[in-house]
Amino acid sequence: MSSSITRKRPKGATNDDAAAVTTTIRHQPNRAVKRPRLPDPVPRFPPEIWEYIFRYVTEPRHLLRLRLVCQCWRDVIAGSPTLMGRFNVRLVGDKRTNRDRIDGAFVLVGLPPLVVKVTLRKYSIVTVDGWWMGVGLKLRELRLESCKMALGVLYGMLRAAPNLKVLVLDSVRLSGTDEPDFQLGRMESLTVCHASYEGKVWRDCLAGFERVFPRLEELTLNTGFDPAQTDILHAIRTLQATLKHLDLPRKFSGAGFLEELCGMQQLRLKSITLENLPNEVDQWTRFCRMQPQLEMLTVTVNNSQLQLLTATGQLLPRLKSLSLTVIGPLDTSFLATMPALESLAIDGQYQNLSFNGQSCPNLLHFTLSDVQTRDVLHFLQRSPKLERLALDDCQLGFPVSIATPFTNLRHLTLNGIQCPNAVMCNLLRNCTRLEQLHLAWLKYLDDGVVRVFCQQLKRLRKLTMLGIRCTTAEACASYIVRHCRKLEELCADFGDAELERIERARKVRIRRRVVSDTEEDDDDDEDGEGEEFGGFF
Repeated sequence: MSSSITRKRPKGATNDDAAAVTTTIRHQPNRAVKRPRLPDPVPRFPPEIWEYIFRYVTEPRHLLRLRLVCQCWRDVIAGSPTLMGRFNVRLVGDKRTNRDRIDGAFVLVGLPPLVVKVTLRKYSIVTVDGWWMGVGLKLRELRLESCKMALGVLYGMLRAAPNLKVLVLDSVRLSGTDEPDFQLGRMESLTVCHASYEGKVWRDCLAGFERVFPRLEELTLNTGFDPAQTDILHAIRTLQATLKHLDLPRKFSGAGFLEELCGMQQLRLKSITLENLPNEVDQWTRFCRMQPQLEMLTVTVNNSQLQLLTATGQLLPRLKSLSLTVIGPLDTSFLATMPALESLAIDGQYQNLSFNGQSCPNLLHFTLSDVQTRDVLHFLQRSPKLERLALDDCQLGFPVSIATPFTNLRHLTLNGIQCPNAVMCNLLRNCTRLEQLHLAWLKYLDDGVVRVFCQQLKRLRKLTMLGIRCTTAEACASYIVRHCRKLEELCADFGDAELERIERARKVRIRRRVVSDTEEDDDDDEDGEGEEFGGFF
């Protein structure tokens, strides 16, 4: 494309001069200028590497800035419970110092710039005006434990948290009367355990909750409710289109209750917890046929209900998680009907249990509690995909030799089990890819076993050692410093000198624990569950 610009010829100019005045300007079409390609400002590491790097960022405000860099970093931080735990707040009241009351004079300092989870424990809550209004707006999870408050105060807290998704009321004492005039449309999970109402006239503290949480997906109720005074069936019937997970106490899990659930045509559960299976096979068969998409089942059974368990595996082809509380001896032949099972937990109530050559080829997680068994290791070796193993208060007959190593095992918990040290060493030698090891109350474990797993477990990131009386803290600290090069977190009841030595040498996160022979391990802050902040008056 071209264009000409002609200027007016001045007086006295010749034709040659006029030709010089006429100028033709040619415009070239636009061409993209080739620029040198700049390197990607964000290295493309796997998410696990980024999470490991971000763990060294201690300030929550810095994590908030990192979330704004790119979508990848935002997803890494949001998907890590450890990193998101930096935005969690846990407040524990102290009655001895008169700091167990939240009222208008309560002031909270040191809060992170973003709070997604708040736990209030052992407080008498009178009002939450002021600081709560700023916290509640972005809150996703609220836990009230052993608190006392009026029903109107609870509604006020919920009203100020429009984005709340999880609510847990544990041992909460409510009083007064009030009616909710709001809805939390994003609420997904409600857990109520041991809630009570203090007043001259009984009031159902769950009355109308289905109106406040119209899209509830998970409902968990523990003891403390009277079926005659709590119309839970009406709530389930109202929420049946969205409800996916149901956990109910024994009082609500009778034959009549199960029959009512069978009549709810829109109910599509993915998990259910029932204290007792019905004795009628036909009724249980009907329920399973109405809920073929069930993936998780938690029940209490006895050996006479073997036929029900066998029918469960045949009727629920998608069943992936099974948790059993066993009363009396149990025949495990029902496992043959559950080939898709990925998670299995058995609480044997100190009964003998034999797996009789059964196998779960797709098993990923296995938990065994209060059981006497001699063939559990043979059973587990037929589960090549096993990633998590927890043995709690079991008497085990481990074989001295292990034919197949546990190549996929990442998490191992041994709590109060009885087995010889030679067998323990052999087990740990065959778990070379372990990343988390939790040892507690092992009566005979000594320094030799500690040396073995420190030398063999090259990928160990988290280690717990509690109540192990046959070890010496100095020797254990030496083995950890010398061999555990990838250790990130240690929870132990060693002395301060040994823990400080490990912390200086390995730069690990130390969680100090002092436990006695009668004290139980109560880990409320696992995986970064939050920091404790002090309230000031």
